[in-house]
Amino acid sequence: MKRKRHWNQAVYLKYIKEGRGFGVGISYKPWVTVHDFPSEGVVTRIKGSKSGRVHHFLSENELHYFYLLEGDDEVVDIREQFPLLDIELAMSCAVKAGVKYPTDRDSKFPYILTSDFMITTKNASKVRTVKMVKDLSNARVIEKFEIERRYWEAKGVDWKIVTELDIDFPKARAIGWALGAADFKIANDMQMQMIVDAILKRLEQHFTIKEFMMISKDYCETSIGALILKRLVLDKTLLIDCNSLVTSETKGVKNDKGAFNK
Repeated sequence: MKRKRHWNQAVYLKYIKEGRGFGVGISYKPWVTVHDFPSEGVVTRIKGSKSGRVHHFLSENELHYFYLLEGDDEVVDIREQFPLLDIELAMSCAVKAGVKYPTDRDSKFPYILTSDFMITTKNASKVRTVKMVKDLSNARVIEKFEIERRYWEAKGVDWKIVTELDIDFPKARAIGWALGAADFKIANDMQMQMIVDAILKRLEQHFTIKEFMMISKDYCETSIGALILKRLVLDKTLLIDCNSLVTSETKGVKNDKGAFNK
């Protein structure tokens, strides 16, 4: 059973007071969190390497798209569940589109629509909304998207829909695997850098995860070796074969720059 989510002006003001929808980088707070939808299916909390904070995702496709953003060198900040806080503009967009703006059935207070991702790149910002292809035939979904599209057009921000057909899942899973070392640092640690250099010196140009782990045992504990490997992939010191990576330690890794790049 799904728990009813209460929405009214008091809840809206509470969210504003909490700073939801505001901030950048580590200080950003998403408008909605996984705690607000405890029974809405797959929800995930994961720490990002770019922001240094815990991100909240309400679907597996959102999570996998986030992984791709994490692996994109052009992306500098990722803000999920980003609110369309200019309610007057959002409601005006609905009127111009000839659609009904969503309001709470009981309180009649207007909902704050959200876009799945506000993405800051080195050159600009863009907004992306993640949705399953099958949901694009739902008339009400399309109406809400039209409000969203017009809103960001008025703000001068590029907006597009992302479906599962646009997500490179093998690549996303590889990045997600490497994010297990998001908190593990090598830079500025002289002893750790010496261990890394020693391991890489003994490896061939092409090698497997198993080979890496066998060599790393000569210099550190197995758990540290695994973190080193993931960190090197995350930092793009190593290029991993995304299409063959699974959770075993027998898949291929290439000792080169440009991880995650096609």
